[in-house]
Amino acid sequence: MKTLNNYIKTLLLSVTTLIILSVPKESYAQPGISISFQQFYDELSPYGQWVDDPDYGYIWIPDVEPGFQPYATNGYWVMTDYGNTWVSNYQWGWAPFHYGRWNHHNRYGWYWVPDYEWGPAWVSWRSGGGYYGWAPLTPGVSIGVSINLPVNFWVFVPQRYILNSRINRYYAPRTTIVNVYQHTTIINNTYRHNSRTYITGPRRTEIQRVTRTSVPVRKIATTTRPGTARVSSRSVEIYRPNVTRNTQARPARVNTADNIRPSAGRTNATRGTSGTTSSTRQQTTTPSTRPANTTRTSPARTNTNNKEVTRPATRSNTGSTTRPAATRPASSKRSNIQPQTSVQRPSTPSRSTVQRSSTTNSSRAAAPARNGSARSGRSTRNN
Repeated sequence: MKTLNNYIKTLLLSVTTLIILSVPKESYAQPGISISFQQFYDELSPYGQWVDDPDYGYIWIPDVEPGFQPYATNGYWVMTDYGNTWVSNYQWGWAPFHYGRWNHHNRYGWYWVPDYEWGPAWVSWRSGGGYYGWAPLTPGVSIGVSINLPVNFWVFVPQRYILNSRINRYYAPRTTIVNVYQHTTIINNTYRHNSRTYITGPRRTEIQRVTRTSVPVRKIATTTRPGTARVSSRSVEIYRPNVTRNTQARPARVNTADNIRPSAGRTNATRGTSGTTSSTRQQTTTPSTRPANTTRTSPARTNTNNKEVTRPATRSNTGSTTRPAATRPASSKRSNIQPQTSVQRPSTPSRSTVQRSSTTNSSRAAAPARNGSARSGRSTRNN
């Protein structure tokens, strides 16, 4: 009988152990409801595009403003019981900044690779020279591993502004990143909870010392719906469900890496800004250069072949009326010399009068001088 009881106990223990081991770790790694990648695919589709990447599978490319950079744009740091936690103002920020990793592609910019584990922020931290810096961890990199992320991945801010809600106002200029980076070292602070290790960044005591202010530690609270986090004086409410594996999950719309629509995809810091600049230049320079060319170019080369275009220009531009007159004597006589012609007509009889009696009237003697100047001016224009 004892043997049977022992056998039953052993069997029950084995079955219980098997059930526990068969449950995915992700289902009890975080509190709250459970989802699969399908919710990532569905919730993020309105804010970007999913691309079938040959290296990482389905990746997400956000439709964002120019200059976007993960963990730098439209968000800020808050100290929580998990360490420095990134609070995003994007509606979709609950997923890409707390699950998975970011990477950058030269052609289509920043993209996100989903993963199962939640974290306060998947970044690497540096400190030194009066600055704190952070950069997004790339796919496949484990925390605690010292790696050399590209320098342009890093964002630096003076230490006293690390918890400022408008931290983006104080970022070090991009032109100084290399110099600041060289004066910093890696921060390897972590926090372990429920067999999970989280990157915390600079400690609260250190931030209090450099900011000379008290730093509250907010508690992470879980909400039941996706959306932006809500920060109060005591807590940060954020959607952080458990993520389980589902091999059937798939985005409704998928692009290939070679077929990304131009309006989204690449980081606007590389494509969007340059595209906006080029279009602006076309709009501002195209209309301004044409009038500039008509006024600056020599009328002697343009008026002979295009009389209709240059004729209004010579009438409206009083400063250049004499230059087109040299190339078009016919139009010049009509527009510019006609007032002088009215003076020349009565001057012809005065010339004969002067020949008859040159000393009769001094006012008449002045007429040949005017007439002579008019004739000399006419001959010059005709030539």
